[in-house]
Amino acid sequence: MHLEWQTSLNYLTREGINTMGKWYLDLMMLEAELVVREYSKRTIEFYKKITEEFLDFTNKSPESFTKEDVQEYLDYLTNVVGLSKNTVMTRFNAI
Repeated sequence: MHLEWQTSLNYLTREGINTMGKWYLDLMMLEAELVVREYSKRTIEFYKKITEEFLDFTNKSPESFTKEDVQEYLDYLTNVVGLSKNTVMTRFNAI
């Protein structure tokens, strides 16, 4: 493997992404899935934003969060942030 390809592959690991954001690869995979499902651009951007907020809240990768993490986040949005139930359910759908 050429050195420049190796460097690029190392850069694209979760640990190696500094300037693109902690969850960059996960959010790009989410975006790709939503494009395949023909979601609107606005919905895709919203879902990515909410998913990133959730992942930052839990500080867990998508493979490791639990339904308890989701419930804790929804409780936080309702009781601490003060969002309405409809807004919280919209964010739940994004996760």
